[in-house]
Amino acid sequence: MYRDLREVFWWNDIKRDIASFLSKCSNCQQVKVEHQKLGGMTQKINIPTWK
Repeated sequence: MYRDLREVFWWNDIKRDIASFLSKCSNCQQVKVEHQKLGGMTQKINIPTWK
């Protein structure tokens, strides 16, 4: 998010302000990778052998 904003906006301590906002944002906390569930059990795919 910081990289997207710095192209358009700039102010002193922008990086710290963005990090502070994201740490308090409930939506941002819910979509973090560590909170997402896996897609399901992985299964081996049988690869057919040709003659």
